[in-house]
Amino acid sequence: MDAEAASRIDAPHDENVEVCRALAQHVNARSTDLGEHSSLISPNFYFDAARDEAEKRNIFGKMPMLAGLSKDIPNPGDMLLFDLVGPSIMVVRAKDGSVNAFLNMCMHRAAKLVNECGHHARFICPFHAWTFDLQGKLIGVPRKDAFDPEHMESRNLVCVPVGEWGGMIFVKPHAGDERIDVEAMLGEFAPIVSLFALENAHKVAEGRLDFDANWKYALDTYCEGYHVGFLHSKTVGALYLGDLIKYDAFGRNHRIAFAPNAYKATMGKAEDEWPMIPYSPTYYIFPNIAINIQPMEQGGSFVSVHRIFPGETVGKGFSILGTYKLDGAPTDEDRHHYEAAHELIMKVVGTEDYSVSAGGYNNLKHAPAGFRSVIGRNELGVQNVHRHLAEEAGMPL
Repeated sequence: MDAEAASRIDAPHDENVEVCRALAQHVNARSTDLGEHSSLISPNFYFDAARDEAEKRNIFGKMPMLAGLSKDIPNPGDMLLFDLVGPSIMVVRAKDGSVNAFLNMCMHRAAKLVNECGHHARFICPFHAWTFDLQGKLIGVPRKDAFDPEHMESRNLVCVPVGEWGGMIFVKPHAGDERIDVEAMLGEFAPIVSLFALENAHKVAEGRLDFDANWKYALDTYCEGYHVGFLHSKTVGALYLGDLIKYDAFGRNHRIAFAPNAYKATMGKAEDEWPMIPYSPTYYIFPNIAINIQPMEQGGSFVSVHRIFPGETVGKGFSILGTYKLDGAPTDEDRHHYEAAHELIMKVVGTEDYSVSAGGYNNLKHAPAGFRSVIGRNELGVQNVHRHLAEEAGMPL
C-alpha cells in the first residue's frame, strides 16, 4: 500500500492510508489495537446523582453543543431550534449568509417566539406581535407609546454563542455574544473532520430514541468495537470482521476504524500485494457526538450523526439520530434508499445497543456490594472517554 493508492479510496476514507494498512495487519495477525491496561469502573459512575448534575452543569450547560449541520439551514431566514439541554435556542441563517443564535424568548414577557423549525423573514411573537429581524433587533412594537422609554432599552433578542465550520453549527446553551471557533475547538481533529465534506450533507430523516439508562452507558457503545460482531451478529455486525479496530485519539476526540469483510482479501498475501480497501469509520467528537460515514450500494455515501444526551433523571437518556446524504440532495429516485438506511440504523441502535444498555444499567442497580465493571484493553476508547468526561465534569474518576 503506497500513497498513490490512496487515490483509489472513495472519500471520505482517503484521510489516512496508514489506517488501511494497520487494519490489514490486524486481519493477518488476528489482532486489534489495545491500551496499556484494563480498568475498573464503579456503578456510581452511572448512578451518582451529584455526578449527573455536574455533567449537566459543566458539560451540557457550558460546552459547545452540535445544533445541526449547515445544510439544515441553507438559505437566509432558515431557522432550526435547539432545545435539548435546557434553553430553547433559535439558530438562524442571516441575510449575509452568517449564522446567528438567540434565546427563543420575546423580550416583552418572555413568550416563545417560535415552536418549530422553518423559514422566517422576521420573528413575530404570537403573544403580542413584538417583531424582531434576523439580526435579533427589535423592529416592531404595537402600541409602543404604552411603554416608558427607559423600559425599552436593550430589548433586542438575547444572543447565544454560536460558530459554524466544516458543515457543522455549534452553540453554547447560555446567553453570550461570542463566536465559537469550531476549528480551534477540534484542534488536531479538525483536519480529519474537514475531509467529511459535511457542508454538502443534506438531511434525509431524523429520529429520537429514548433509553432507560444513564447517558454514558449508551455512549459507551459508540466507543468500542468489541461488541459489534456479537451484539450485531445478525444485522450490521455481519458486514465486519469482529473485535478488530484501529483506534486513533485526537485530543479528547477519536476515530475507530472497522475492517469490512472485504479485508479478508489481504490474508496470506505479501504487504505490497494488499488491495486498498475502504474501511468503515466511527468518529467521536467530545463530549456526545458520534458520526458514521458509509457508502451506499447504489453509489454515494450517507452520514449518520448521533447526539447522546442525559434525560431528566440520572437513569434516563435519549439520542437524536440524523441521517444525511453526503454528496448533494437526494433525488426522488434514491431517497427511499437513504430512508431505508435511516430506519435500519434506528432499529439496530434502539433494539440492540440501547436494549443492552438498559438491561445492563438495571443489573448494576442490583450488583453485589463492591462490584466493578471491567473495561478491557481493547475498549480503550471507553476508558479515554470516561476519563475526559470525569475531568470536564470536575469529578475525576
